[in-house]
Amino acid sequence: MASLFIGAPLFHPSLTSQYRARRGKKKNELVDGENVARVLLANPGLPPYQLCTQRTRLQDLPRTRDRLGEQRKANQMMLEALPDTTTASLSTALQAVLTSVEAAFKELEHAMAILVAQVASTLLTLQGISVMLAGTVSAEIGDI
Repeated sequence: MASLFIGAPLFHPSLTSQYRARRGKKKNELVDGENVARVLLANPGLPPYQLCTQRTRLQDLPRTRDRLGEQRKANQMMLEALPDTTTASLSTALQAVLTSVEAAFKELEHAMAILVAQVASTLLTLQGISVMLAGTVSAEIGDI
């Protein structure tokens, strides 16, 4: 069944979900294929969804940043929870790990800022939109 969709234009899932919701059908390839056909018939001038070439990277950077943030927090808590009797070498080792995670965290934020400036610079002009939010929106929506 998947071979029927090769080369078919991609559409935002909300377009086909409207048809699925009206008919009370579960989601599967056959139902999705019928719904894509209905969307195309109902909207002949609808431009095809264009997948942003940097979308995968835009999705990976914030997820990796979140994981590093969790790791940084765990390492910080571990360092703070060390008893006073802990050897200096253990404390130094944990501090080195924490410093390394912090450097990677900052590097990811910098890479995200550069990528978002290339892909979604107009979003950054809106008040209240940070680099991370602009990147997340661009990653989830794509190039519209």
